[in-house]
Amino acid sequence: MIEAFSRRITPFMPLPSPDLFSGGKTGGMPESFFSEREFFSSGRAALARAVALLNPDSSSKVFLPYFFCPQIREMLKKKYSVAYYEDLPSEREPRFSSLKARSGDIVVAVNFFGLRRREAWDKWKSENPGLILIEDHSHAPFSEWALSSSADFAFASLRKWAPLPDGAWLWGKGRRPSKIFSKGGDAGEFAFRFLEGAALEAFGIYDEKIYYGAENILYTLPKMTRISEYSLKILKNLNVEKIASLRVESMSAFLSALRLPESVCELHSGNVEPSGFFSYFPCFKFDSSSARDKVYARLRDEGVFACIFWGGLGGEASENARRESSTSFQIPIDFRHSVSDALKLADLMNSLCGDFA
Repeated sequence: MIEAFSRRITPFMPLPSPDLFSGGKTGGMPESFFSEREFFSSGRAALARAVALLNPDSSSKVFLPYFFCPQIREMLKKKYSVAYYEDLPSEREPRFSSLKARSGDIVVAVNFFGLRRREAWDKWKSENPGLILIEDHSHAPFSEWALSSSADFAFASLRKWAPLPDGAWLWGKGRRPSKIFSKGGDAGEFAFRFLEGAALEAFGIYDEKIYYGAENILYTLPKMTRISEYSLKILKNLNVEKIASLRVESMSAFLSALRLPESVCELHSGNVEPSGFFSYFPCFKFDSSSARDKVYARLRDEGVFACIFWGGLGGEASENARRESSTSFQIPIDFRHSVSDALKLADLMNSLCGDFA
């Protein structure tokens, strides 16, 4: 057992600490960030809203990556015709040849883990002007690309990046936000359950069942629920730039200390300099699922809860997507963790990957 980390390494966000507040009205974000967007309980709800606005008669196909959240896929299938294309985080850009959309169809583009760059999708959009593009920026919700999107719609879940129990934003090109979706009011039970877990963790009591119970509530909410009043108020006061700076600090220290065997790669390393606005969590790709599983299990033994995207892809997923999911994970080190935590974690990954990968 390694020396304990200063904060638990888990994907579930903590309560925001006072030093993360800006003291200003909009947390360092311009007023236009709030006036130009609608706010929802989740990325799932934001995407449902965008597709409903673009496709009111359900006549257009909706194209998703095979490698994508299965709950969202199942939600959309209840009302729309859904098709798929190949886009894997371990590859530099989508396989556009697999995207068989026609004029009027809706394509959802995903900036996986902050790894993607906008040039590929901007070029595709310029070459396919009859197609409708929705960008998912949930893993980098405050990146320059997310905030200056040229897509028809862009959205981002916020609770994967910031210390919020719920929340997502939706922006539409040339669209005036609805007043009802510009203020908080829904998702109260889900937010409460998540905050319950975060409050207990602040006292050293960690219970995954509470968080997963909250997730189950989220998936049973109506499709288009608003952000909770709590999360919207916290968002308006968060110092987003400070959170980004802390993410840069811990992630840079972690990546610089990695010494991995050739059978494992970290997808941000050697690709782009980690940016607080672009980076999500370090992303690891293994040569085999058995090696991934062994390292994952040993991390759990050490109190490190890695994330696997996405479990339960099912029969509709491509073989490539299933393999991507079975040979990769992400480690949630971010603004909560010190440089010392980052270096301890890198030493642990170096050791485990050397032993099992």
